[in-house]
Amino acid sequence: MNVLEAFKSGIKSIWANKIRSFLTMLGMIIGVGSVITLISIGKGVYSDVTSIVQDMGTNLVFIVSGDISGMTQSTGGNYAANPANFIKSDILKKEDLATIKAMPEVEYFSAMNILSGFLAFENKNAYPMIVGVQPDAIYIIQNLTIDKGRFFTSDDDGKNYIILTPNQIEALFGDKNFNPIGKKIMVTKQEFEVLGTVKQKKQETNIISSDFDNMAFIPFETVNKISGSTQIMRIFCKIDGNYNVKDSAEKIKNKLLETHTKDEVSVLTQEDMLDMMSSILNIITMLITAIASISLIVGGVGIMNIMLVSVTERTREIGIRKAVGATNSEILKQFLLEAIVLTIIGGLIGVLVAFGAGLVFKRFTDISAIIDLPTIGLALGISVAIGIIFGLFPALRAARKDPVEALRYE
Repeated sequence: MNVLEAFKSGIKSIWANKIRSFLTMLGMIIGVGSVITLISIGKGVYSDVTSIVQDMGTNLVFIVSGDISGMTQSTGGNYAANPANFIKSDILKKEDLATIKAMPEVEYFSAMNILSGFLAFENKNAYPMIVGVQPDAIYIIQNLTIDKGRFFTSDDDGKNYIILTPNQIEALFGDKNFNPIGKKIMVTKQEFEVLGTVKQKKQETNIISSDFDNMAFIPFETVNKISGSTQIMRIFCKIDGNYNVKDSAEKIKNKLLETHTKDEVSVLTQEDMLDMMSSILNIITMLITAIASISLIVGGVGIMNIMLVSVTERTREIGIRKAVGATNSEILKQFLLEAIVLTIIGGLIGVLVAFGAGLVFKRFTDISAIIDLPTIGLALGISVAIGIIFGLFPALRAARKDPVEALRYE
């Protein structure tokens, strides 16, 4: 029996027992569908993150608390570094800003911190992330473009000014196109004047609001004045185009290490940020995929079970085939290919389920699942592997049947 005949035999066997075959394939369908959905969502999130980081601008360097080099692929790293440093806001100091300002490689720079609270105007509220930045931020992040009014200057440090995005304008004033310049709103029980609005560049995702949908901006020193601290959560810089970004990042790091220990500060390029996000997403995807893969094992056990039943039901057929000259290898190939046909059909249905799940995710969460040819190839590869692994034992059992005993079977 050649491969085509074995394939036809498998289809005929499945069609003769449609309900039983579907229930047998259900574990494969769920398993492959789950694995492919998770992998495709991971790829979609990474694509969105890549777009977001790239759309922020070029030649950017990010300075963060803590040694997180172990989280990137392009650098080595110390996973034993204290992870609590990454969320601390008291490691980076104003002296670090002075150090960065004096470096010729740095064209623009801005510290960043966060103020907890919400915005209020009359009886309406908005709940953005309130971010404190310095005036250079307007030159660093290309998506931070002023639509109406103006951005902060050094003269505005410590003053109660705020920059709004259209989402906050709509929430507070009822219309995204409303001009709020000069309006007074309440921020953490203090009165702020609207100084400007952001002209948004819409992204394909809401996972991370690179278009600043969920941000409002106030002067960096104003946050510190309200909070009574000198916290710096992050520093981001734009490197002069005449300098190499990676070399400049290394130079900045070495300069900061003169006043900090190695586990207190990390300097990351955009490439490092993408590597870090890729590493995190890969780990999360692998863990969740491993859990989802349990369904594949269940599906494989179902395939083995139905093939053992099929071998028993077709014992007399096996005896007749052997009596007319079929070899053990031909019987083995027939039943093994039938098992593979079952798993491939289940895998293909699983891919269709994954496509459907991707559309649902995109409809309700704005997550774009990417199901490409390598992902489909992986699904088919998994299906064939499950068919071989769990179909081999029933196929061997069929091949080893004694033809005389098989012919006597009723």
